[in-house]
Amino acid sequence: MVNFKLSEKQALLDLHILPSDFEKEDFFEMQEILAVTKEDLRQDPMELFKKMQKQLP
Repeated sequence: MVNFKLSEKQALLDLHILPSDFEKEDFFEMQEILAVTKEDLRQDPMELFKKMQKQLP
């Protein structure tokens, strides 16, 4: 229960998500979203290059 309220507070203060909206969302998905960092969003350039090569005819 404490983890949920702390996440709800973080969403309200940092993301401006109303508690009523936060409570409607899937808890585990919201936790996953709140835990993402910039490092998680980075992609290996070589992997990206390989993916792009596979898509070429």
